[in-house]
Amino acid sequence: MAIGHVRYSGPAVLKMAALFAVPLLALAQLLPLAMCQDYNLATLNKDSLARIDNVGVRLDLNLFRLDPKLLDTDALKYFVLLNNCKAAGNIDQRVVKVVNNELDYPKVAAFYKSKAAGILGDMPTGGTIALGGASLGPYDTAKKAFPIVNRQGKMEFSSVRVDPDHSNLSKYCADAQRQFLNTTGFPNSYGLTFTPPLTFAELPMDEASARSYIEHTNAAQRVVTFYIDFRILDTPPKISRVNGSVTMAAMTAEIEKITIVKGLSGEKVAVLYDRTTQNAKLR
Repeated sequence: MAIGHVRYSGPAVLKMAALFAVPLLALAQLLPLAMCQDYNLATLNKDSLARIDNVGVRLDLNLFRLDPKLLDTDALKYFVLLNNCKAAGNIDQRVVKVVNNELDYPKVAAFYKSKAAGILGDMPTGGTIALGGASLGPYDTAKKAFPIVNRQGKMEFSSVRVDPDHSNLSKYCADAQRQFLNTTGFPNSYGLTFTPPLTFAELPMDEASARSYIEHTNAAQRVVTFYIDFRILDTPPKISRVNGSVTMAAMTAEIEKITIVKGLSGEKVAVLYDRTTQNAKLR
């Protein structure tokens, strides 16, 4: 008799179904726990992710979240190994072995598929990227602002292409990095489309702060870098393919904060934009 396809009804049959339901439910709850113990499986959380300083990994996890079909491919092995990255950058080798064992791996795959929504739902949806290509011009005392100098005469934050570099993942989780390099389905690049788009022609600053910046910065060294804190929205990604290979995954994001730092030293100059306080004057 297949449970879920009841052909007969009546007190006797219903009583028998009830007797079987409790043990089966208990067994279903115990199986994931048994697998965790057998293979020493772990699950990723905010603290363990914070140890992996790689924006590519954060984008990869968001792609898993927004395109769960990836969990039905070999990319799931990469997800499994990311979940098992330890503080020292090592993974329990029993997990590595089971990922490469086609007899036992299906059990582990089923375990992480059942946990994926919860794991990914708890992950930060944002990250930080850096953009250059501008400098600060002479301070305008009338406007109380530094003009942003580049070819366009302004900085536009509407979309950006991110080519994730997973090379430094090796120092945090070498086994996960090796698996990533052998995994198809991930894009060569990510495209982030910011909504709403932001444009800035100048950096507002009071005169006292401007004086401090000018006195501590060589006039020829006013090149700046923009650090953009962003949050990926829940819009489904647009996947681009060439000859079957994924070339780009375009996602929609919202800018949380833009911080300007000195291009050479990385020293903070000012916050250009903060979504929570709107403390910059948009142009």
